[in-house]
Parts: sequence; C-alpha cells; structure tokens
Amino acid sequence: MKQKLVLLIRLLMKTDGALTSRQIATELNISTRTVRNYVHEINGLSPSKIIDSSDQATRY
Repeated sequence: MKQKLVLLIRLLMKTDGALTSRQIATELNISTRTVRNYVHEINGLSPSKIIDSSDQATRY
C-alpha cells in the first residue's frame, strides 16, 4: 500500500470529526484530487464504504 494512503488513514483515525480535502491535502502535502483518488482507492477495498466523504468533509 502506498505510504501516503497509510498516512491518510492514520490522519483520519487520529482526528475527531471530519476534515476537508483541502485540510488533508495540506497535511499530507498532496493535491485535493489525489485525496479524492486515495479515498476512492481505499473505499474500493471493501464492499461497504471505509471512508465517508461528501462535498463538505471526509470522515473515517
């Protein structure tokens, strides 16, 4: 698994509440598009959503 994916999961696990893709992108030094790609990739690992996301925020 890509190191940034692991960092994304760790970030979401240690954070109470939701984060915007901009907050995640800033924290991981990646683009918001990459955040969306990672969320999509992680959610593809399970039949149910692992990360809940919307236009407003992302939650683990």
